[in-house]
Amino acid sequence: MKQGSDFQLIYTQPIETSLLQTQVLEPVAFFCELFESAKYQIDIAQFYLNCQPQSQFGQVIDALVRASQRGVTIRILLAKQGLALSTRHTLAQLAGLRSVQIQYIDYQSISGGIMHAKYVIVDGQKATLGSHNFDWRAMCHIHELSLLICHKRIVAQLQTIFDFDWHAQHLQAQNIPILALNYHRISPGNFSRATLLASPNAYNPPTIGDSQLALVQLLDRAQTHIRIMVMKYLPLAQPSLTHRVFYPTIDDALRRAALRGVKVELLVSNWYRGESELQYVKSLAILSNITIKIITIPQPSQSFIAYARVLHSKAMSIDAKLAWIGTSNWEGGYLDFSRNVELVVPFPSLAEQIETIHQQLWHSDYAAPIDLNHRYLSVDPGADSCSI
Repeated sequence: MKQGSDFQLIYTQPIETSLLQTQVLEPVAFFCELFESAKYQIDIAQFYLNCQPQSQFGQVIDALVRASQRGVTIRILLAKQGLALSTRHTLAQLAGLRSVQIQYIDYQSISGGIMHAKYVIVDGQKATLGSHNFDWRAMCHIHELSLLICHKRIVAQLQTIFDFDWHAQHLQAQNIPILALNYHRISPGNFSRATLLASPNAYNPPTIGDSQLALVQLLDRAQTHIRIMVMKYLPLAQPSLTHRVFYPTIDDALRRAALRGVKVELLVSNWYRGESELQYVKSLAILSNITIKIITIPQPSQSFIAYARVLHSKAMSIDAKLAWIGTSNWEGGYLDFSRNVELVVPFPSLAEQIETIHQQLWHSDYAAPIDLNHRYLSVDPGADSCSI
């Protein structure tokens, strides 16, 4: 691990693509080294945990096992809704270790969302957050971007979020109500320094700003250009399985930016439910100064892999001066009701690295401008016949 930097990118470029790594950390080697360095505690918050036999991610699980054998306390907090996505044999392997505790939190009953954050804290000194699920596919078959954090204030703030959620899970298990911490939006500040954000705002510990409010403020401050990578951008929320409502918060901010003359370059994955969703994305692409491209990453040569080969990164650069790395998709339900974490870093060097990765994908063969006249079909990422 390179010394002397508070923030370093962790990047997965899917294998068998022309995408390249430049001055970033490779995820498998990084997480193995991170866990090998642990002295007394590892805290892991993830949506789910999925490791297949013989996958590279198995090396990361092995590093966790060795940490436990050294006496390191390991707390793993997963989403109750993610249990079905997890591999039971991996959960059983880890749960069988003496120093490992695994808990499942139900954010649906707390705020109407899910536990969607993806972060790790080691010894209260180092942390990661970003798009990497603890999933074997995220290590080599999905476009992912996360951040190593060695900044003491940020790590300490992230620890308060984990500790709150860990305690909340214990309250849930006893059917004790979890009281909100905030009844008004918490301002994130002026972004003159690295700023940790989280959602849902009502359950953010003190000093943690509201992600949704911060994102709008940042978009409203952009002067020249905004470059975004996100798995899904959609101005809709789905409060129930049968009902969807308009969610204009981010959409309005992007439109205001375009009207000011700010150039917006938005990259999204091809995981959309056809025209019923993409018509909203098209309505944004109609505007001057906004260009949207859909990323389609082909399957590897050996076989079809379900729920893989996709742009899953959630990152943004503003004016090549400010970087945003997070765990939220940009649609209703993520920045308002679900547990997610984001980090804003006002360092041009980091913003430029994100721009380099964005532009490599933007100009690749995997990117196609959204076609306003094309009627897109729905994509099922679990089926071997996706088309868009």
